[in-house]
Amino acid sequence: MDEANQKPPSKRNTHRDKHKNMARPEREKNLFVRMQETEEGRLLWKIWTDRRFIKPNGKGPGRPAGSINGYTGTEVRKMRAIAKDEAKRMVRIMEKKGFEIPENEYAREAIEAAVETMRMEAISPKDKLTAARLVLDFTKSKPAAQTEVTVKKAEDFLAEIAKDLDKEE
Repeated sequence: MDEANQKPPSKRNTHRDKHKNMARPEREKNLFVRMQETEEGRLLWKIWTDRRFIKPNGKGPGRPAGSINGYTGTEVRKMRAIAKDEAKRMVRIMEKKGFEIPENEYAREAIEAAVETMRMEAISPKDKLTAARLVLDFTKSKPAAQTEVTVKKAEDFLAEIAKDLDKEE
């Protein structure tokens, strides 16, 4: 083969030779390598790496519990404050209208929390319905007619059995 027909060498890997020291600086120049050599540096390294995973409130990564998609923390706090005030007013109105609100302060607080959940704007409909069911179960008395009918049926059934027993004897 002629030298004129030969291709020049490939330039594909030539850039590595020019920049080979820039990718990894010398060990003594690298701050993180030098930190690992002393006890103080290792402690500081641990603080830095732990800090990435711990939020200022002391909790781990991820969204805080109770936060809602699409709302900032301040917006949610404002909504909760408004809903809490509305819930207290609604419970007072429910008492005036004759709903059976428990006298126990903890039970009353639970009812207020459920009403507050119902009044929150950004809560899922499933949670709102669950809270509404809870409020109705504990404040609205069940219809008495249904219970009387059931009791009458049971009493009638027992009376019939008693009559049958009397006939057998």
